[in-house]
Amino acid sequence: MFKSGNCQADFMDCITFYDTIDKLGIVYQSIFGQWLPNSEFDPDDRDCLEFCMNNPFEDPEGKAKVDLYIPIKARD
Repeated sequence: MFKSGNCQADFMDCITFYDTIDKLGIVYQSIFGQWLPNSEFDPDDRDCLEFCMNNPFEDPEGKAKVDLYIPIKARD
């Protein structure tokens, strides 16, 4: 459903989502409820960014490709 990019302290992790748009909320729940608590990072105070890379209505599978940028910082 999603693939995590490279993490760097005090940076943003890029996660590529490719699925139906109704599952995007599940990805955020997974990131903030499972991945971040089990990583060496904490969420930063900056806003998350979403970049839609396609039109799901024109996608052969009806899926959205979204690049998510999650602000992170090194855990204290």
